[in-house]
Amino acid sequence: MKKEGRAVNLVRDEFKAMKGELDADTYEPLVKTFSRYLTLATGGRYRVAELDGPLPNEIVSDDGRVMPVHLLSTGTIGGTALALRLAMVGYLLQG
Repeated sequence: MKKEGRAVNLVRDEFKAMKGELDADTYEPLVKTFSRYLTLATGGRYRVAELDGPLPNEIVSDDGRVMPVHLLSTGTIGGTALALRLAMVGYLLQG
């Protein structure tokens, strides 16, 4: 019984490790596309986005300042939301 328990634990640990590796780059295409649309939607003021899963957490301005999304102006939030929607459509329609 102890041998079977160790085997189950080993399989569980390996599964978790493999799942972590597979999930690590899941949103990379979405991040790249979102960042491209973000640059267009904000007139180049913001260029890079950090996503927390599929949602933006913060964006980086063209001069390198990191801005949490909740501190952005209403207009910038609207542009960010549009960029996210366009990126999600592309992400969901690929492949």
